[in-house]
Amino acid sequence: MSFQVGETVVHPNYGAGVITEIQERHSLGPRKRYYSIELLGDPQTTVMVPLDKEESVGLRQPIPKARLSRLWRILRGEPEVLPDEHKERYAVIEGKLQEGDLFQIAEAVRDLAWRREEKRKLTTVGGRLYETSLGFIASELAGVQGSDVDAAQAQIAERLEASIGSAVA
Repeated sequence: MSFQVGETVVHPNYGAGVITEIQERHSLGPRKRYYSIELLGDPQTTVMVPLDKEESVGLRQPIPKARLSRLWRILRGEPEVLPDEHKERYAVIEGKLQEGDLFQIAEAVRDLAWRREEKRKLTTVGGRLYETSLGFIASELAGVQGSDVDAAQAQIAERLEASIGSAVA
């Protein structure tokens, strides 16, 4: 799969960004061509992906707008019960994050949000995983909707609060 300058793409480790240029670089070997991707969630950060490695890296297009309803259903849904033992819990969450699949990451965000509500806080690791996951979803949502990441994060928070609030009430 090849991408074009100006296209929004999703990197499984960094979230969504826009391809700003395709450039040729030389580093310890033959010259290679790279996608230069400016991250939506952190415009000061540029990720370089070799043109011949986009599939093995997992670079993909954002989900289509038509699939946003599935994202909202996941965020409003009932949480999966996470293990009480923190190492097991974070192994489950990190497994979902490593897939790079928006819907699995949404499950992780939902489950951590519910846990935060239930326990009144998350551990340091849990908080970091939650923020990372939330940023990932928000960047892809912003790319799909053509909005900024802060607005996308607000939409996600609104869905989570409505779900958790209705269960607590």
